[in-house]
Parts: sequence; structure tokens; C-alpha cells
Amino acid sequence: MDRNKYSSIAHREHLFSNPISEIKINKIIDFLQLEPHAKVLDIGAGKCELLIRLVEKYGIEATGPKKNS
Repeated sequence: MDRNKYSSIAHREHLFSNPISEIKINKIIDFLQLEPHAKVLDIGAGKCELLIRLVEKYGIEATGPKKNS
């Protein structure tokens, strides 16, 4: 069984690969109040949507997993 394949299929229509709603994610992003020099590491980044939003809102330095080609 290829867990990555099934996870990819299950989450293909989702912005975030987790059960948290987009509304809650946006509230969390607003709550963080990060400084522009902050560094954020997202180990299970999925499609990196959270990191993208943090970069857009706060101008932080973001690191996510390297996608295998």
C-alpha cells in the first residue's frame, strides 16, 4: 500500500491536508502576529498552503519539506 498515493487522492480537493477548517486556520494565522524576521518550519506542510499564507501576511522566512519529483 502506498500511503502517499492514497493521501494525495484523499486530499486533492483540500487546501490543507488536515481536519482544521480554513476559517480556523485563518484565525490561527491572525492570532500568531509574527514579526517579518520570524522563521517558520512546517514539517508536514502538504501543499504548503499554511506557509504561503504566513509569507503573504507576515513576510516571514518559511521552510517546508522538499517534494520528491
